[in-house]
Amino acid sequence: MRIKFIKLLSFVISITLVFIVHPKEAEPLPTIPATLVNLKKQRVKITLEVAYTRSQKARGLMFRKSLPKNHGMLFVYKSPQILSFWMKNTSLPLSIAFLNAKKQILEIYPMNPFSERIIRSDSKVQYAIEMKRGWFRKNLVYPGTKVNFTLPSYVKEEAED
Repeated sequence: MRIKFIKLLSFVISITLVFIVHPKEAEPLPTIPATLVNLKKQRVKITLEVAYTRSQKARGLMFRKSLPKNHGMLFVYKSPQILSFWMKNTSLPLSIAFLNAKKQILEIYPMNPFSERIIRSDSKVQYAIEMKRGWFRKNLVYPGTKVNFTLPSYVKEEAED
């Protein structure tokens, strides 16, 4: 009974998002530079689009055809919590890193295009970064890596859980 309810709820949410978050109506997101120091102590620079409102986070990288090299999306939450993501309407193979409030990567998972499988953090985290699948491994970025970025003040003030 519970599984049927969860499937029905997922279906209703996905249909709602299709109507609320239409691919042609996406608002431009702010971008910020970030730097990671990898396993070999090399500084890896990336550019992150910042999703901090509920609608921005619900849309994520849906409907995208490509991502530029070393570009990804940063999901910002007001407070640490267990986060859940899926790949509904997302054609790009991605990897997701979950970061704590100190901006340290705790977990990294691969995500398959169009999958409705829920990817959930094991611990309470405040940020998530989605990059092209394999980007973290290719750049020798693993759990324990610190990500350095500065959020604009309005993002901190307006971030929603």
